[in-house]
Amino acid sequence: MIHVILLAAGYSSRFGSNKLLHIVDGTPMYRHALETAEQFRQLYCCEPVRLIFVTAYDDIGKQLREKDGFCLFGAAKAGNTAGRDLVVMNPNSGLGISHSIALGVKAAGADRFREDDSLMFMVCDQPWLTPGDLLNLAACFKRSGKSIGCMAYGEQTGNPVLFSAVYREELLGLRGDTGGKAIVRRHPKEVCLCPVSNPRALEDMDELQ
Repeated sequence: MIHVILLAAGYSSRFGSNKLLHIVDGTPMYRHALETAEQFRQLYCCEPVRLIFVTAYDDIGKQLREKDGFCLFGAAKAGNTAGRDLVVMNPNSGLGISHSIALGVKAAGADRFREDDSLMFMVCDQPWLTPGDLLNLAACFKRSGKSIGCMAYGEQTGNPVLFSAVYREELLGLRGDTGGKAIVRRHPKEVCLCPVSNPRALEDMDELQ
């Protein structure tokens, strides 16, 4: 199974407002990421795909539950959530992106991963990322036989990044604003670079301000 963990808990301090709600082509930016991940799931036929959305914003969490059918992770009334899409609330986003990563890994079931499970981390401020980019990342990752897949345009690398479940402890061990790229740098021989045809796919909204 691929657990697609969408990270949407940052303060958007460089952007000046909650960029996740910023309208891009008529749609709130966080929903671009959600729709891209959902279309990827519909198109990808090699293994099951599960979505896990980590956010600090109550209104986003509410919409994911009421409109998109996500279960609230940790809710007493949620019952058995195995394999279901989850929304994970992060009330401590000031602890940095590492805290959101850890919450996502724990929600995916860090103690129950199978050897062939993987974790794809997406940020929600890349509105020009396409389902085709995600399909290419997953395909390159599988073909390579390596344990990390990273989007790239030439020498420029970016998100999403796909990790084998063998990195669960390293992901849980990140601290502060250190993200998964630290693990990518730590294991260069295990990294498969997956090219995107359009460099705009790697752009985030901070870069455009």
